[in-house]
Amino acid sequence: MNLELVKKELESWIVSYLDIPSKFYNNLKPCPFAKQAWFNNEVNVVLGKEEEVINQINSWDDSFSLVAIIFDDWEKVEEWCKNINKNIYLDDLYLMCFSPDFEEWEDPQLEEWSETGFEPLCDDIYGWVFLQRLSAVDKYSNILEKQGYYNNVSDDFWKYILTRRAYHGKRNKESGNEKEEGKEEGC
Repeated sequence: MNLELVKKELESWIVSYLDIPSKFYNNLKPCPFAKQAWFNNEVNVVLGKEEEVINQINSWDDSFSLVAIIFDDWEKVEEWCKNINKNIYLDDLYLMCFSPDFEEWEDPQLEEWSETGFEPLCDDIYGWVFLQRLSAVDKYSNILEKQGYYNNVSDDFWKYILTRRAYHGKRNKESGNEKEEGKEEGC
């Protein structure tokens, strides 16, 4: 897999979809923070699977706000990430995965974009695992929630958000930072 082509394709996706307001997200951008992070060089993109994800977790030093680990074939990646999250939340880290076999997009604008507006740059089909600070993700999630961002999401997706926020609350309690609970805002 050509990492440079993947990076160019990710940039195209950020600019032509993630940074365009969507009715589904209450006329907010699907990821209003992606473009700034990308163009401020706050995103590190690497190739790998389990071993690379663990390496990125163990070497996390806040040099980037997000690390995207790109993979081409990884069975049960969602289950694997859920299991890892059960341990790394105490380190204020969190994994979010997007599998290439994921077919149920909630935002109709994404489906339209992928059918009419997306020009693939590489022939490879790939997914990615995002590694970020849990507190940052929840900080931005709470900001978006107040703006109606989640009004149209499925019950399953909302449950995912609540599960992630529960990890953040649990982390604060276990680390003695209960004052932070409820004040952190995020995606």
